[in-house]
Amino acid sequence: MRLTILRVVTKEKLKMFCPIVLLLIVALSTASDRWDPDGQVQYSPGSACIVLSAPHGGRQRPDWISDRRAVGCETADGDCRWNATCPGSSCRALLYGDPNTREIATAVRDYLTEDGLRPHLIANHMDRMKMDPNRGGPTLSEGIQCDPAAKRVYDSYHGFVRQAVDAVRRSCRGRGLLLDIHGQHHPQNWTEIGYLLRKSQLNSGQYPAASTSIRGLVGRSSRDSASSLSARKFIIGDRSFGSLLNSFGYRVVPSASVPAPETGGYYSGGFITRQYGSLTGGEFDSMQVEITQAVMYASEAERDRFSRHLAATIGLFARANGYA
Repeated sequence: MRLTILRVVTKEKLKMFCPIVLLLIVALSTASDRWDPDGQVQYSPGSACIVLSAPHGGRQRPDWISDRRAVGCETADGDCRWNATCPGSSCRALLYGDPNTREIATAVRDYLTEDGLRPHLIANHMDRMKMDPNRGGPTLSEGIQCDPAAKRVYDSYHGFVRQAVDAVRRSCRGRGLLLDIHGQHHPQNWTEIGYLLRKSQLNSGQYPAASTSIRGLVGRSSRDSASSLSARKFIIGDRSFGSLLNSFGYRVVPSASVPAPETGGYYSGGFITRQYGSLTGGEFDSMQVEITQAVMYASEAERDRFSRHLAATIGLFARANGYA
């Protein structure tokens, strides 16, 4: 009798405390996140060999940073002055963000964590109208437009990315994979995977490994790391990232089903993909994921479904290619 009562009490206590435990788990996960001093950039450390970057999904527009201008003045040396107007040549900047991509990246993080692969996540909460982290090198001025406060937040974003990349390199024998999550409005309604190969190269069936952001992966899998044939299987092969995502019912380019964009819109990869991938050497790879507008503006349930499938794709690709 006492044993029965004990069991009943224990079950009742579990029913009472389970929601509390779940809340504590969520709270501890949130508490582990790191933020920049301005509260605009979130870094959620992970333990897997994967880094997720979400630079254009922010919505905050603090008044202590000036709005970026869409048009600037191109100088004689090819630079841009964003605080001036000129009658001659002009430079242009993209100001609109990628709605819901930060939330999608966060959901992907959560689904990967359930799968035993907790990735690092860097998410920008600042609207692209104020600052663009996916600009750098010769295009840095476009991203911050001479605003010191914008530069401070920009540095925080890339500081967190470098922390994540360095952590992965230390724990994963130098290997790792960064996925830069974006969204686009091309009318073809396909999701685009960018490896830094130009649209013309994909259209002509050229896949020079030395020109890709997954050069390290190709090198690990082939004696001839510069071979176009070696890179081909990772870009349009049956087990390429695009083909794996396509298997969940999404139209993806490049993939075995849609190997090239032809006359359609296509983004090959931006500064973050170029900066942190293996283009210039090493075994830390990167790719840009440009989510179709049909997903970006879909219902919350449909976005969650896509996030689950994108996470599954990342998990399959990571396990098959030495990132897990």
